[in-house]
Amino acid sequence: MGKIISILRAKWRKNPAVKNSFNELLQNAIILKKCLPELKDKIEIVGPQRLRRIFEGKISKIILKKKLAGEELFLCGIYVSNLLCEMQSPKSWIVIDYILDAQKNPTSLKQGANICFLISSIFKERGNWRCMNIEDYNDMGINLYYQFYTETGREIGYYMSKQYNLIAQITKECFYSF
Repeated sequence: MGKIISILRAKWRKNPAVKNSFNELLQNAIILKKCLPELKDKIEIVGPQRLRRIFEGKISKIILKKKLAGEELFLCGIYVSNLLCEMQSPKSWIVIDYILDAQKNPTSLKQGANICFLISSIFKERGNWRCMNIEDYNDMGINLYYQFYTETGREIGYYMSKQYNLIAQITKECFYSF
């Protein structure tokens, strides 16, 4: 989990496996937080890029407010912002469909994990269908992200599996704060 850190005293090294260093991610989070528009009193039509920046800004603001600054958490926040903007209509809300498809295509594991994540964080009402509950979706999402990581080597699967519950809570807070 994220730890409360003193940003002024912390010394961070650039991780060669990750494109952005923690300092760069933190600077982007602060910039996004400052640029975040107040949308409470007005309706605004925005495109996908602007919407992505709004989600990134709101998620970054929540992370900074809760003093949970960590490289993995900021990367998960960026991933979730992209997920929220790109996920219009999934081919199925039934996770087993993606698990079965993963035998041919390992990226289906990520798609199944994304469905679990959306149900766990935003669409909790869907979590109580078909003899399932939210805890089942949490467990499946964590396991599918981790399995996606082991099959493909993509680190975001590892980060999402480790930060799943925390980023789901942050996403719920972000999504319902509009």
